[in-house]
Amino acid sequence: MGSAEHGIGLLERAGIEVVSMDIGPECALPYPDAAFQVITIFDVVEHLSAHPVRLLREARRLLAPGGVLLLSGPNAFALMRRVKLLLGRHPYIDDEAWLGEAYFGHIREYVRHEYVDLLRGAGFDSISAHTVPEPSRTRARNRYHRRRHAPLSPRALALRAAHLIESMAPPLRETVYCIAR
Repeated sequence: MGSAEHGIGLLERAGIEVVSMDIGPECALPYPDAAFQVITIFDVVEHLSAHPVRLLREARRLLAPGGVLLLSGPNAFALMRRVKLLLGRHPYIDDEAWLGEAYFGHIREYVRHEYVDLLRGAGFDSISAHTVPEPSRTRARNRYHRRRHAPLSPRALALRAAHLIESMAPPLRETVYCIAR
């Protein structure tokens, strides 16, 4: 995905103002009510030590009438997490990272209906939630195009199989995207 600095640079070059701030337990953001037409919260709520509904209520306060909130996060029910468990590995983080001095990883991951429940709890009433298989598909495609694995290598075949299973069973897909109004 690249570094945060790279992503921020792309946004700024596109004329998008970037404001960086820590989101504390209160989640009070310094903007007036109904200040935004679109708010995005991508891959954030799983990192919060405080309950995410606080941030989502703040987003609701900041959203103008008719505005849209776009939310995404990892699917705790995803196929690859289940495979890791079957192989005896932790589905989210390895021991070295967890036992390190400072941990900034995922505190809690959610399943699709939990994202919807969080948004309802924050006051949103028009919510749609979808899962996408993009990561396993992208990994397989990138490994093939970068010639890291032959098209018929065990790893490439496993990634293609995971993509096929995720395509046939949407609840097992890697990421959840929600649209709320």
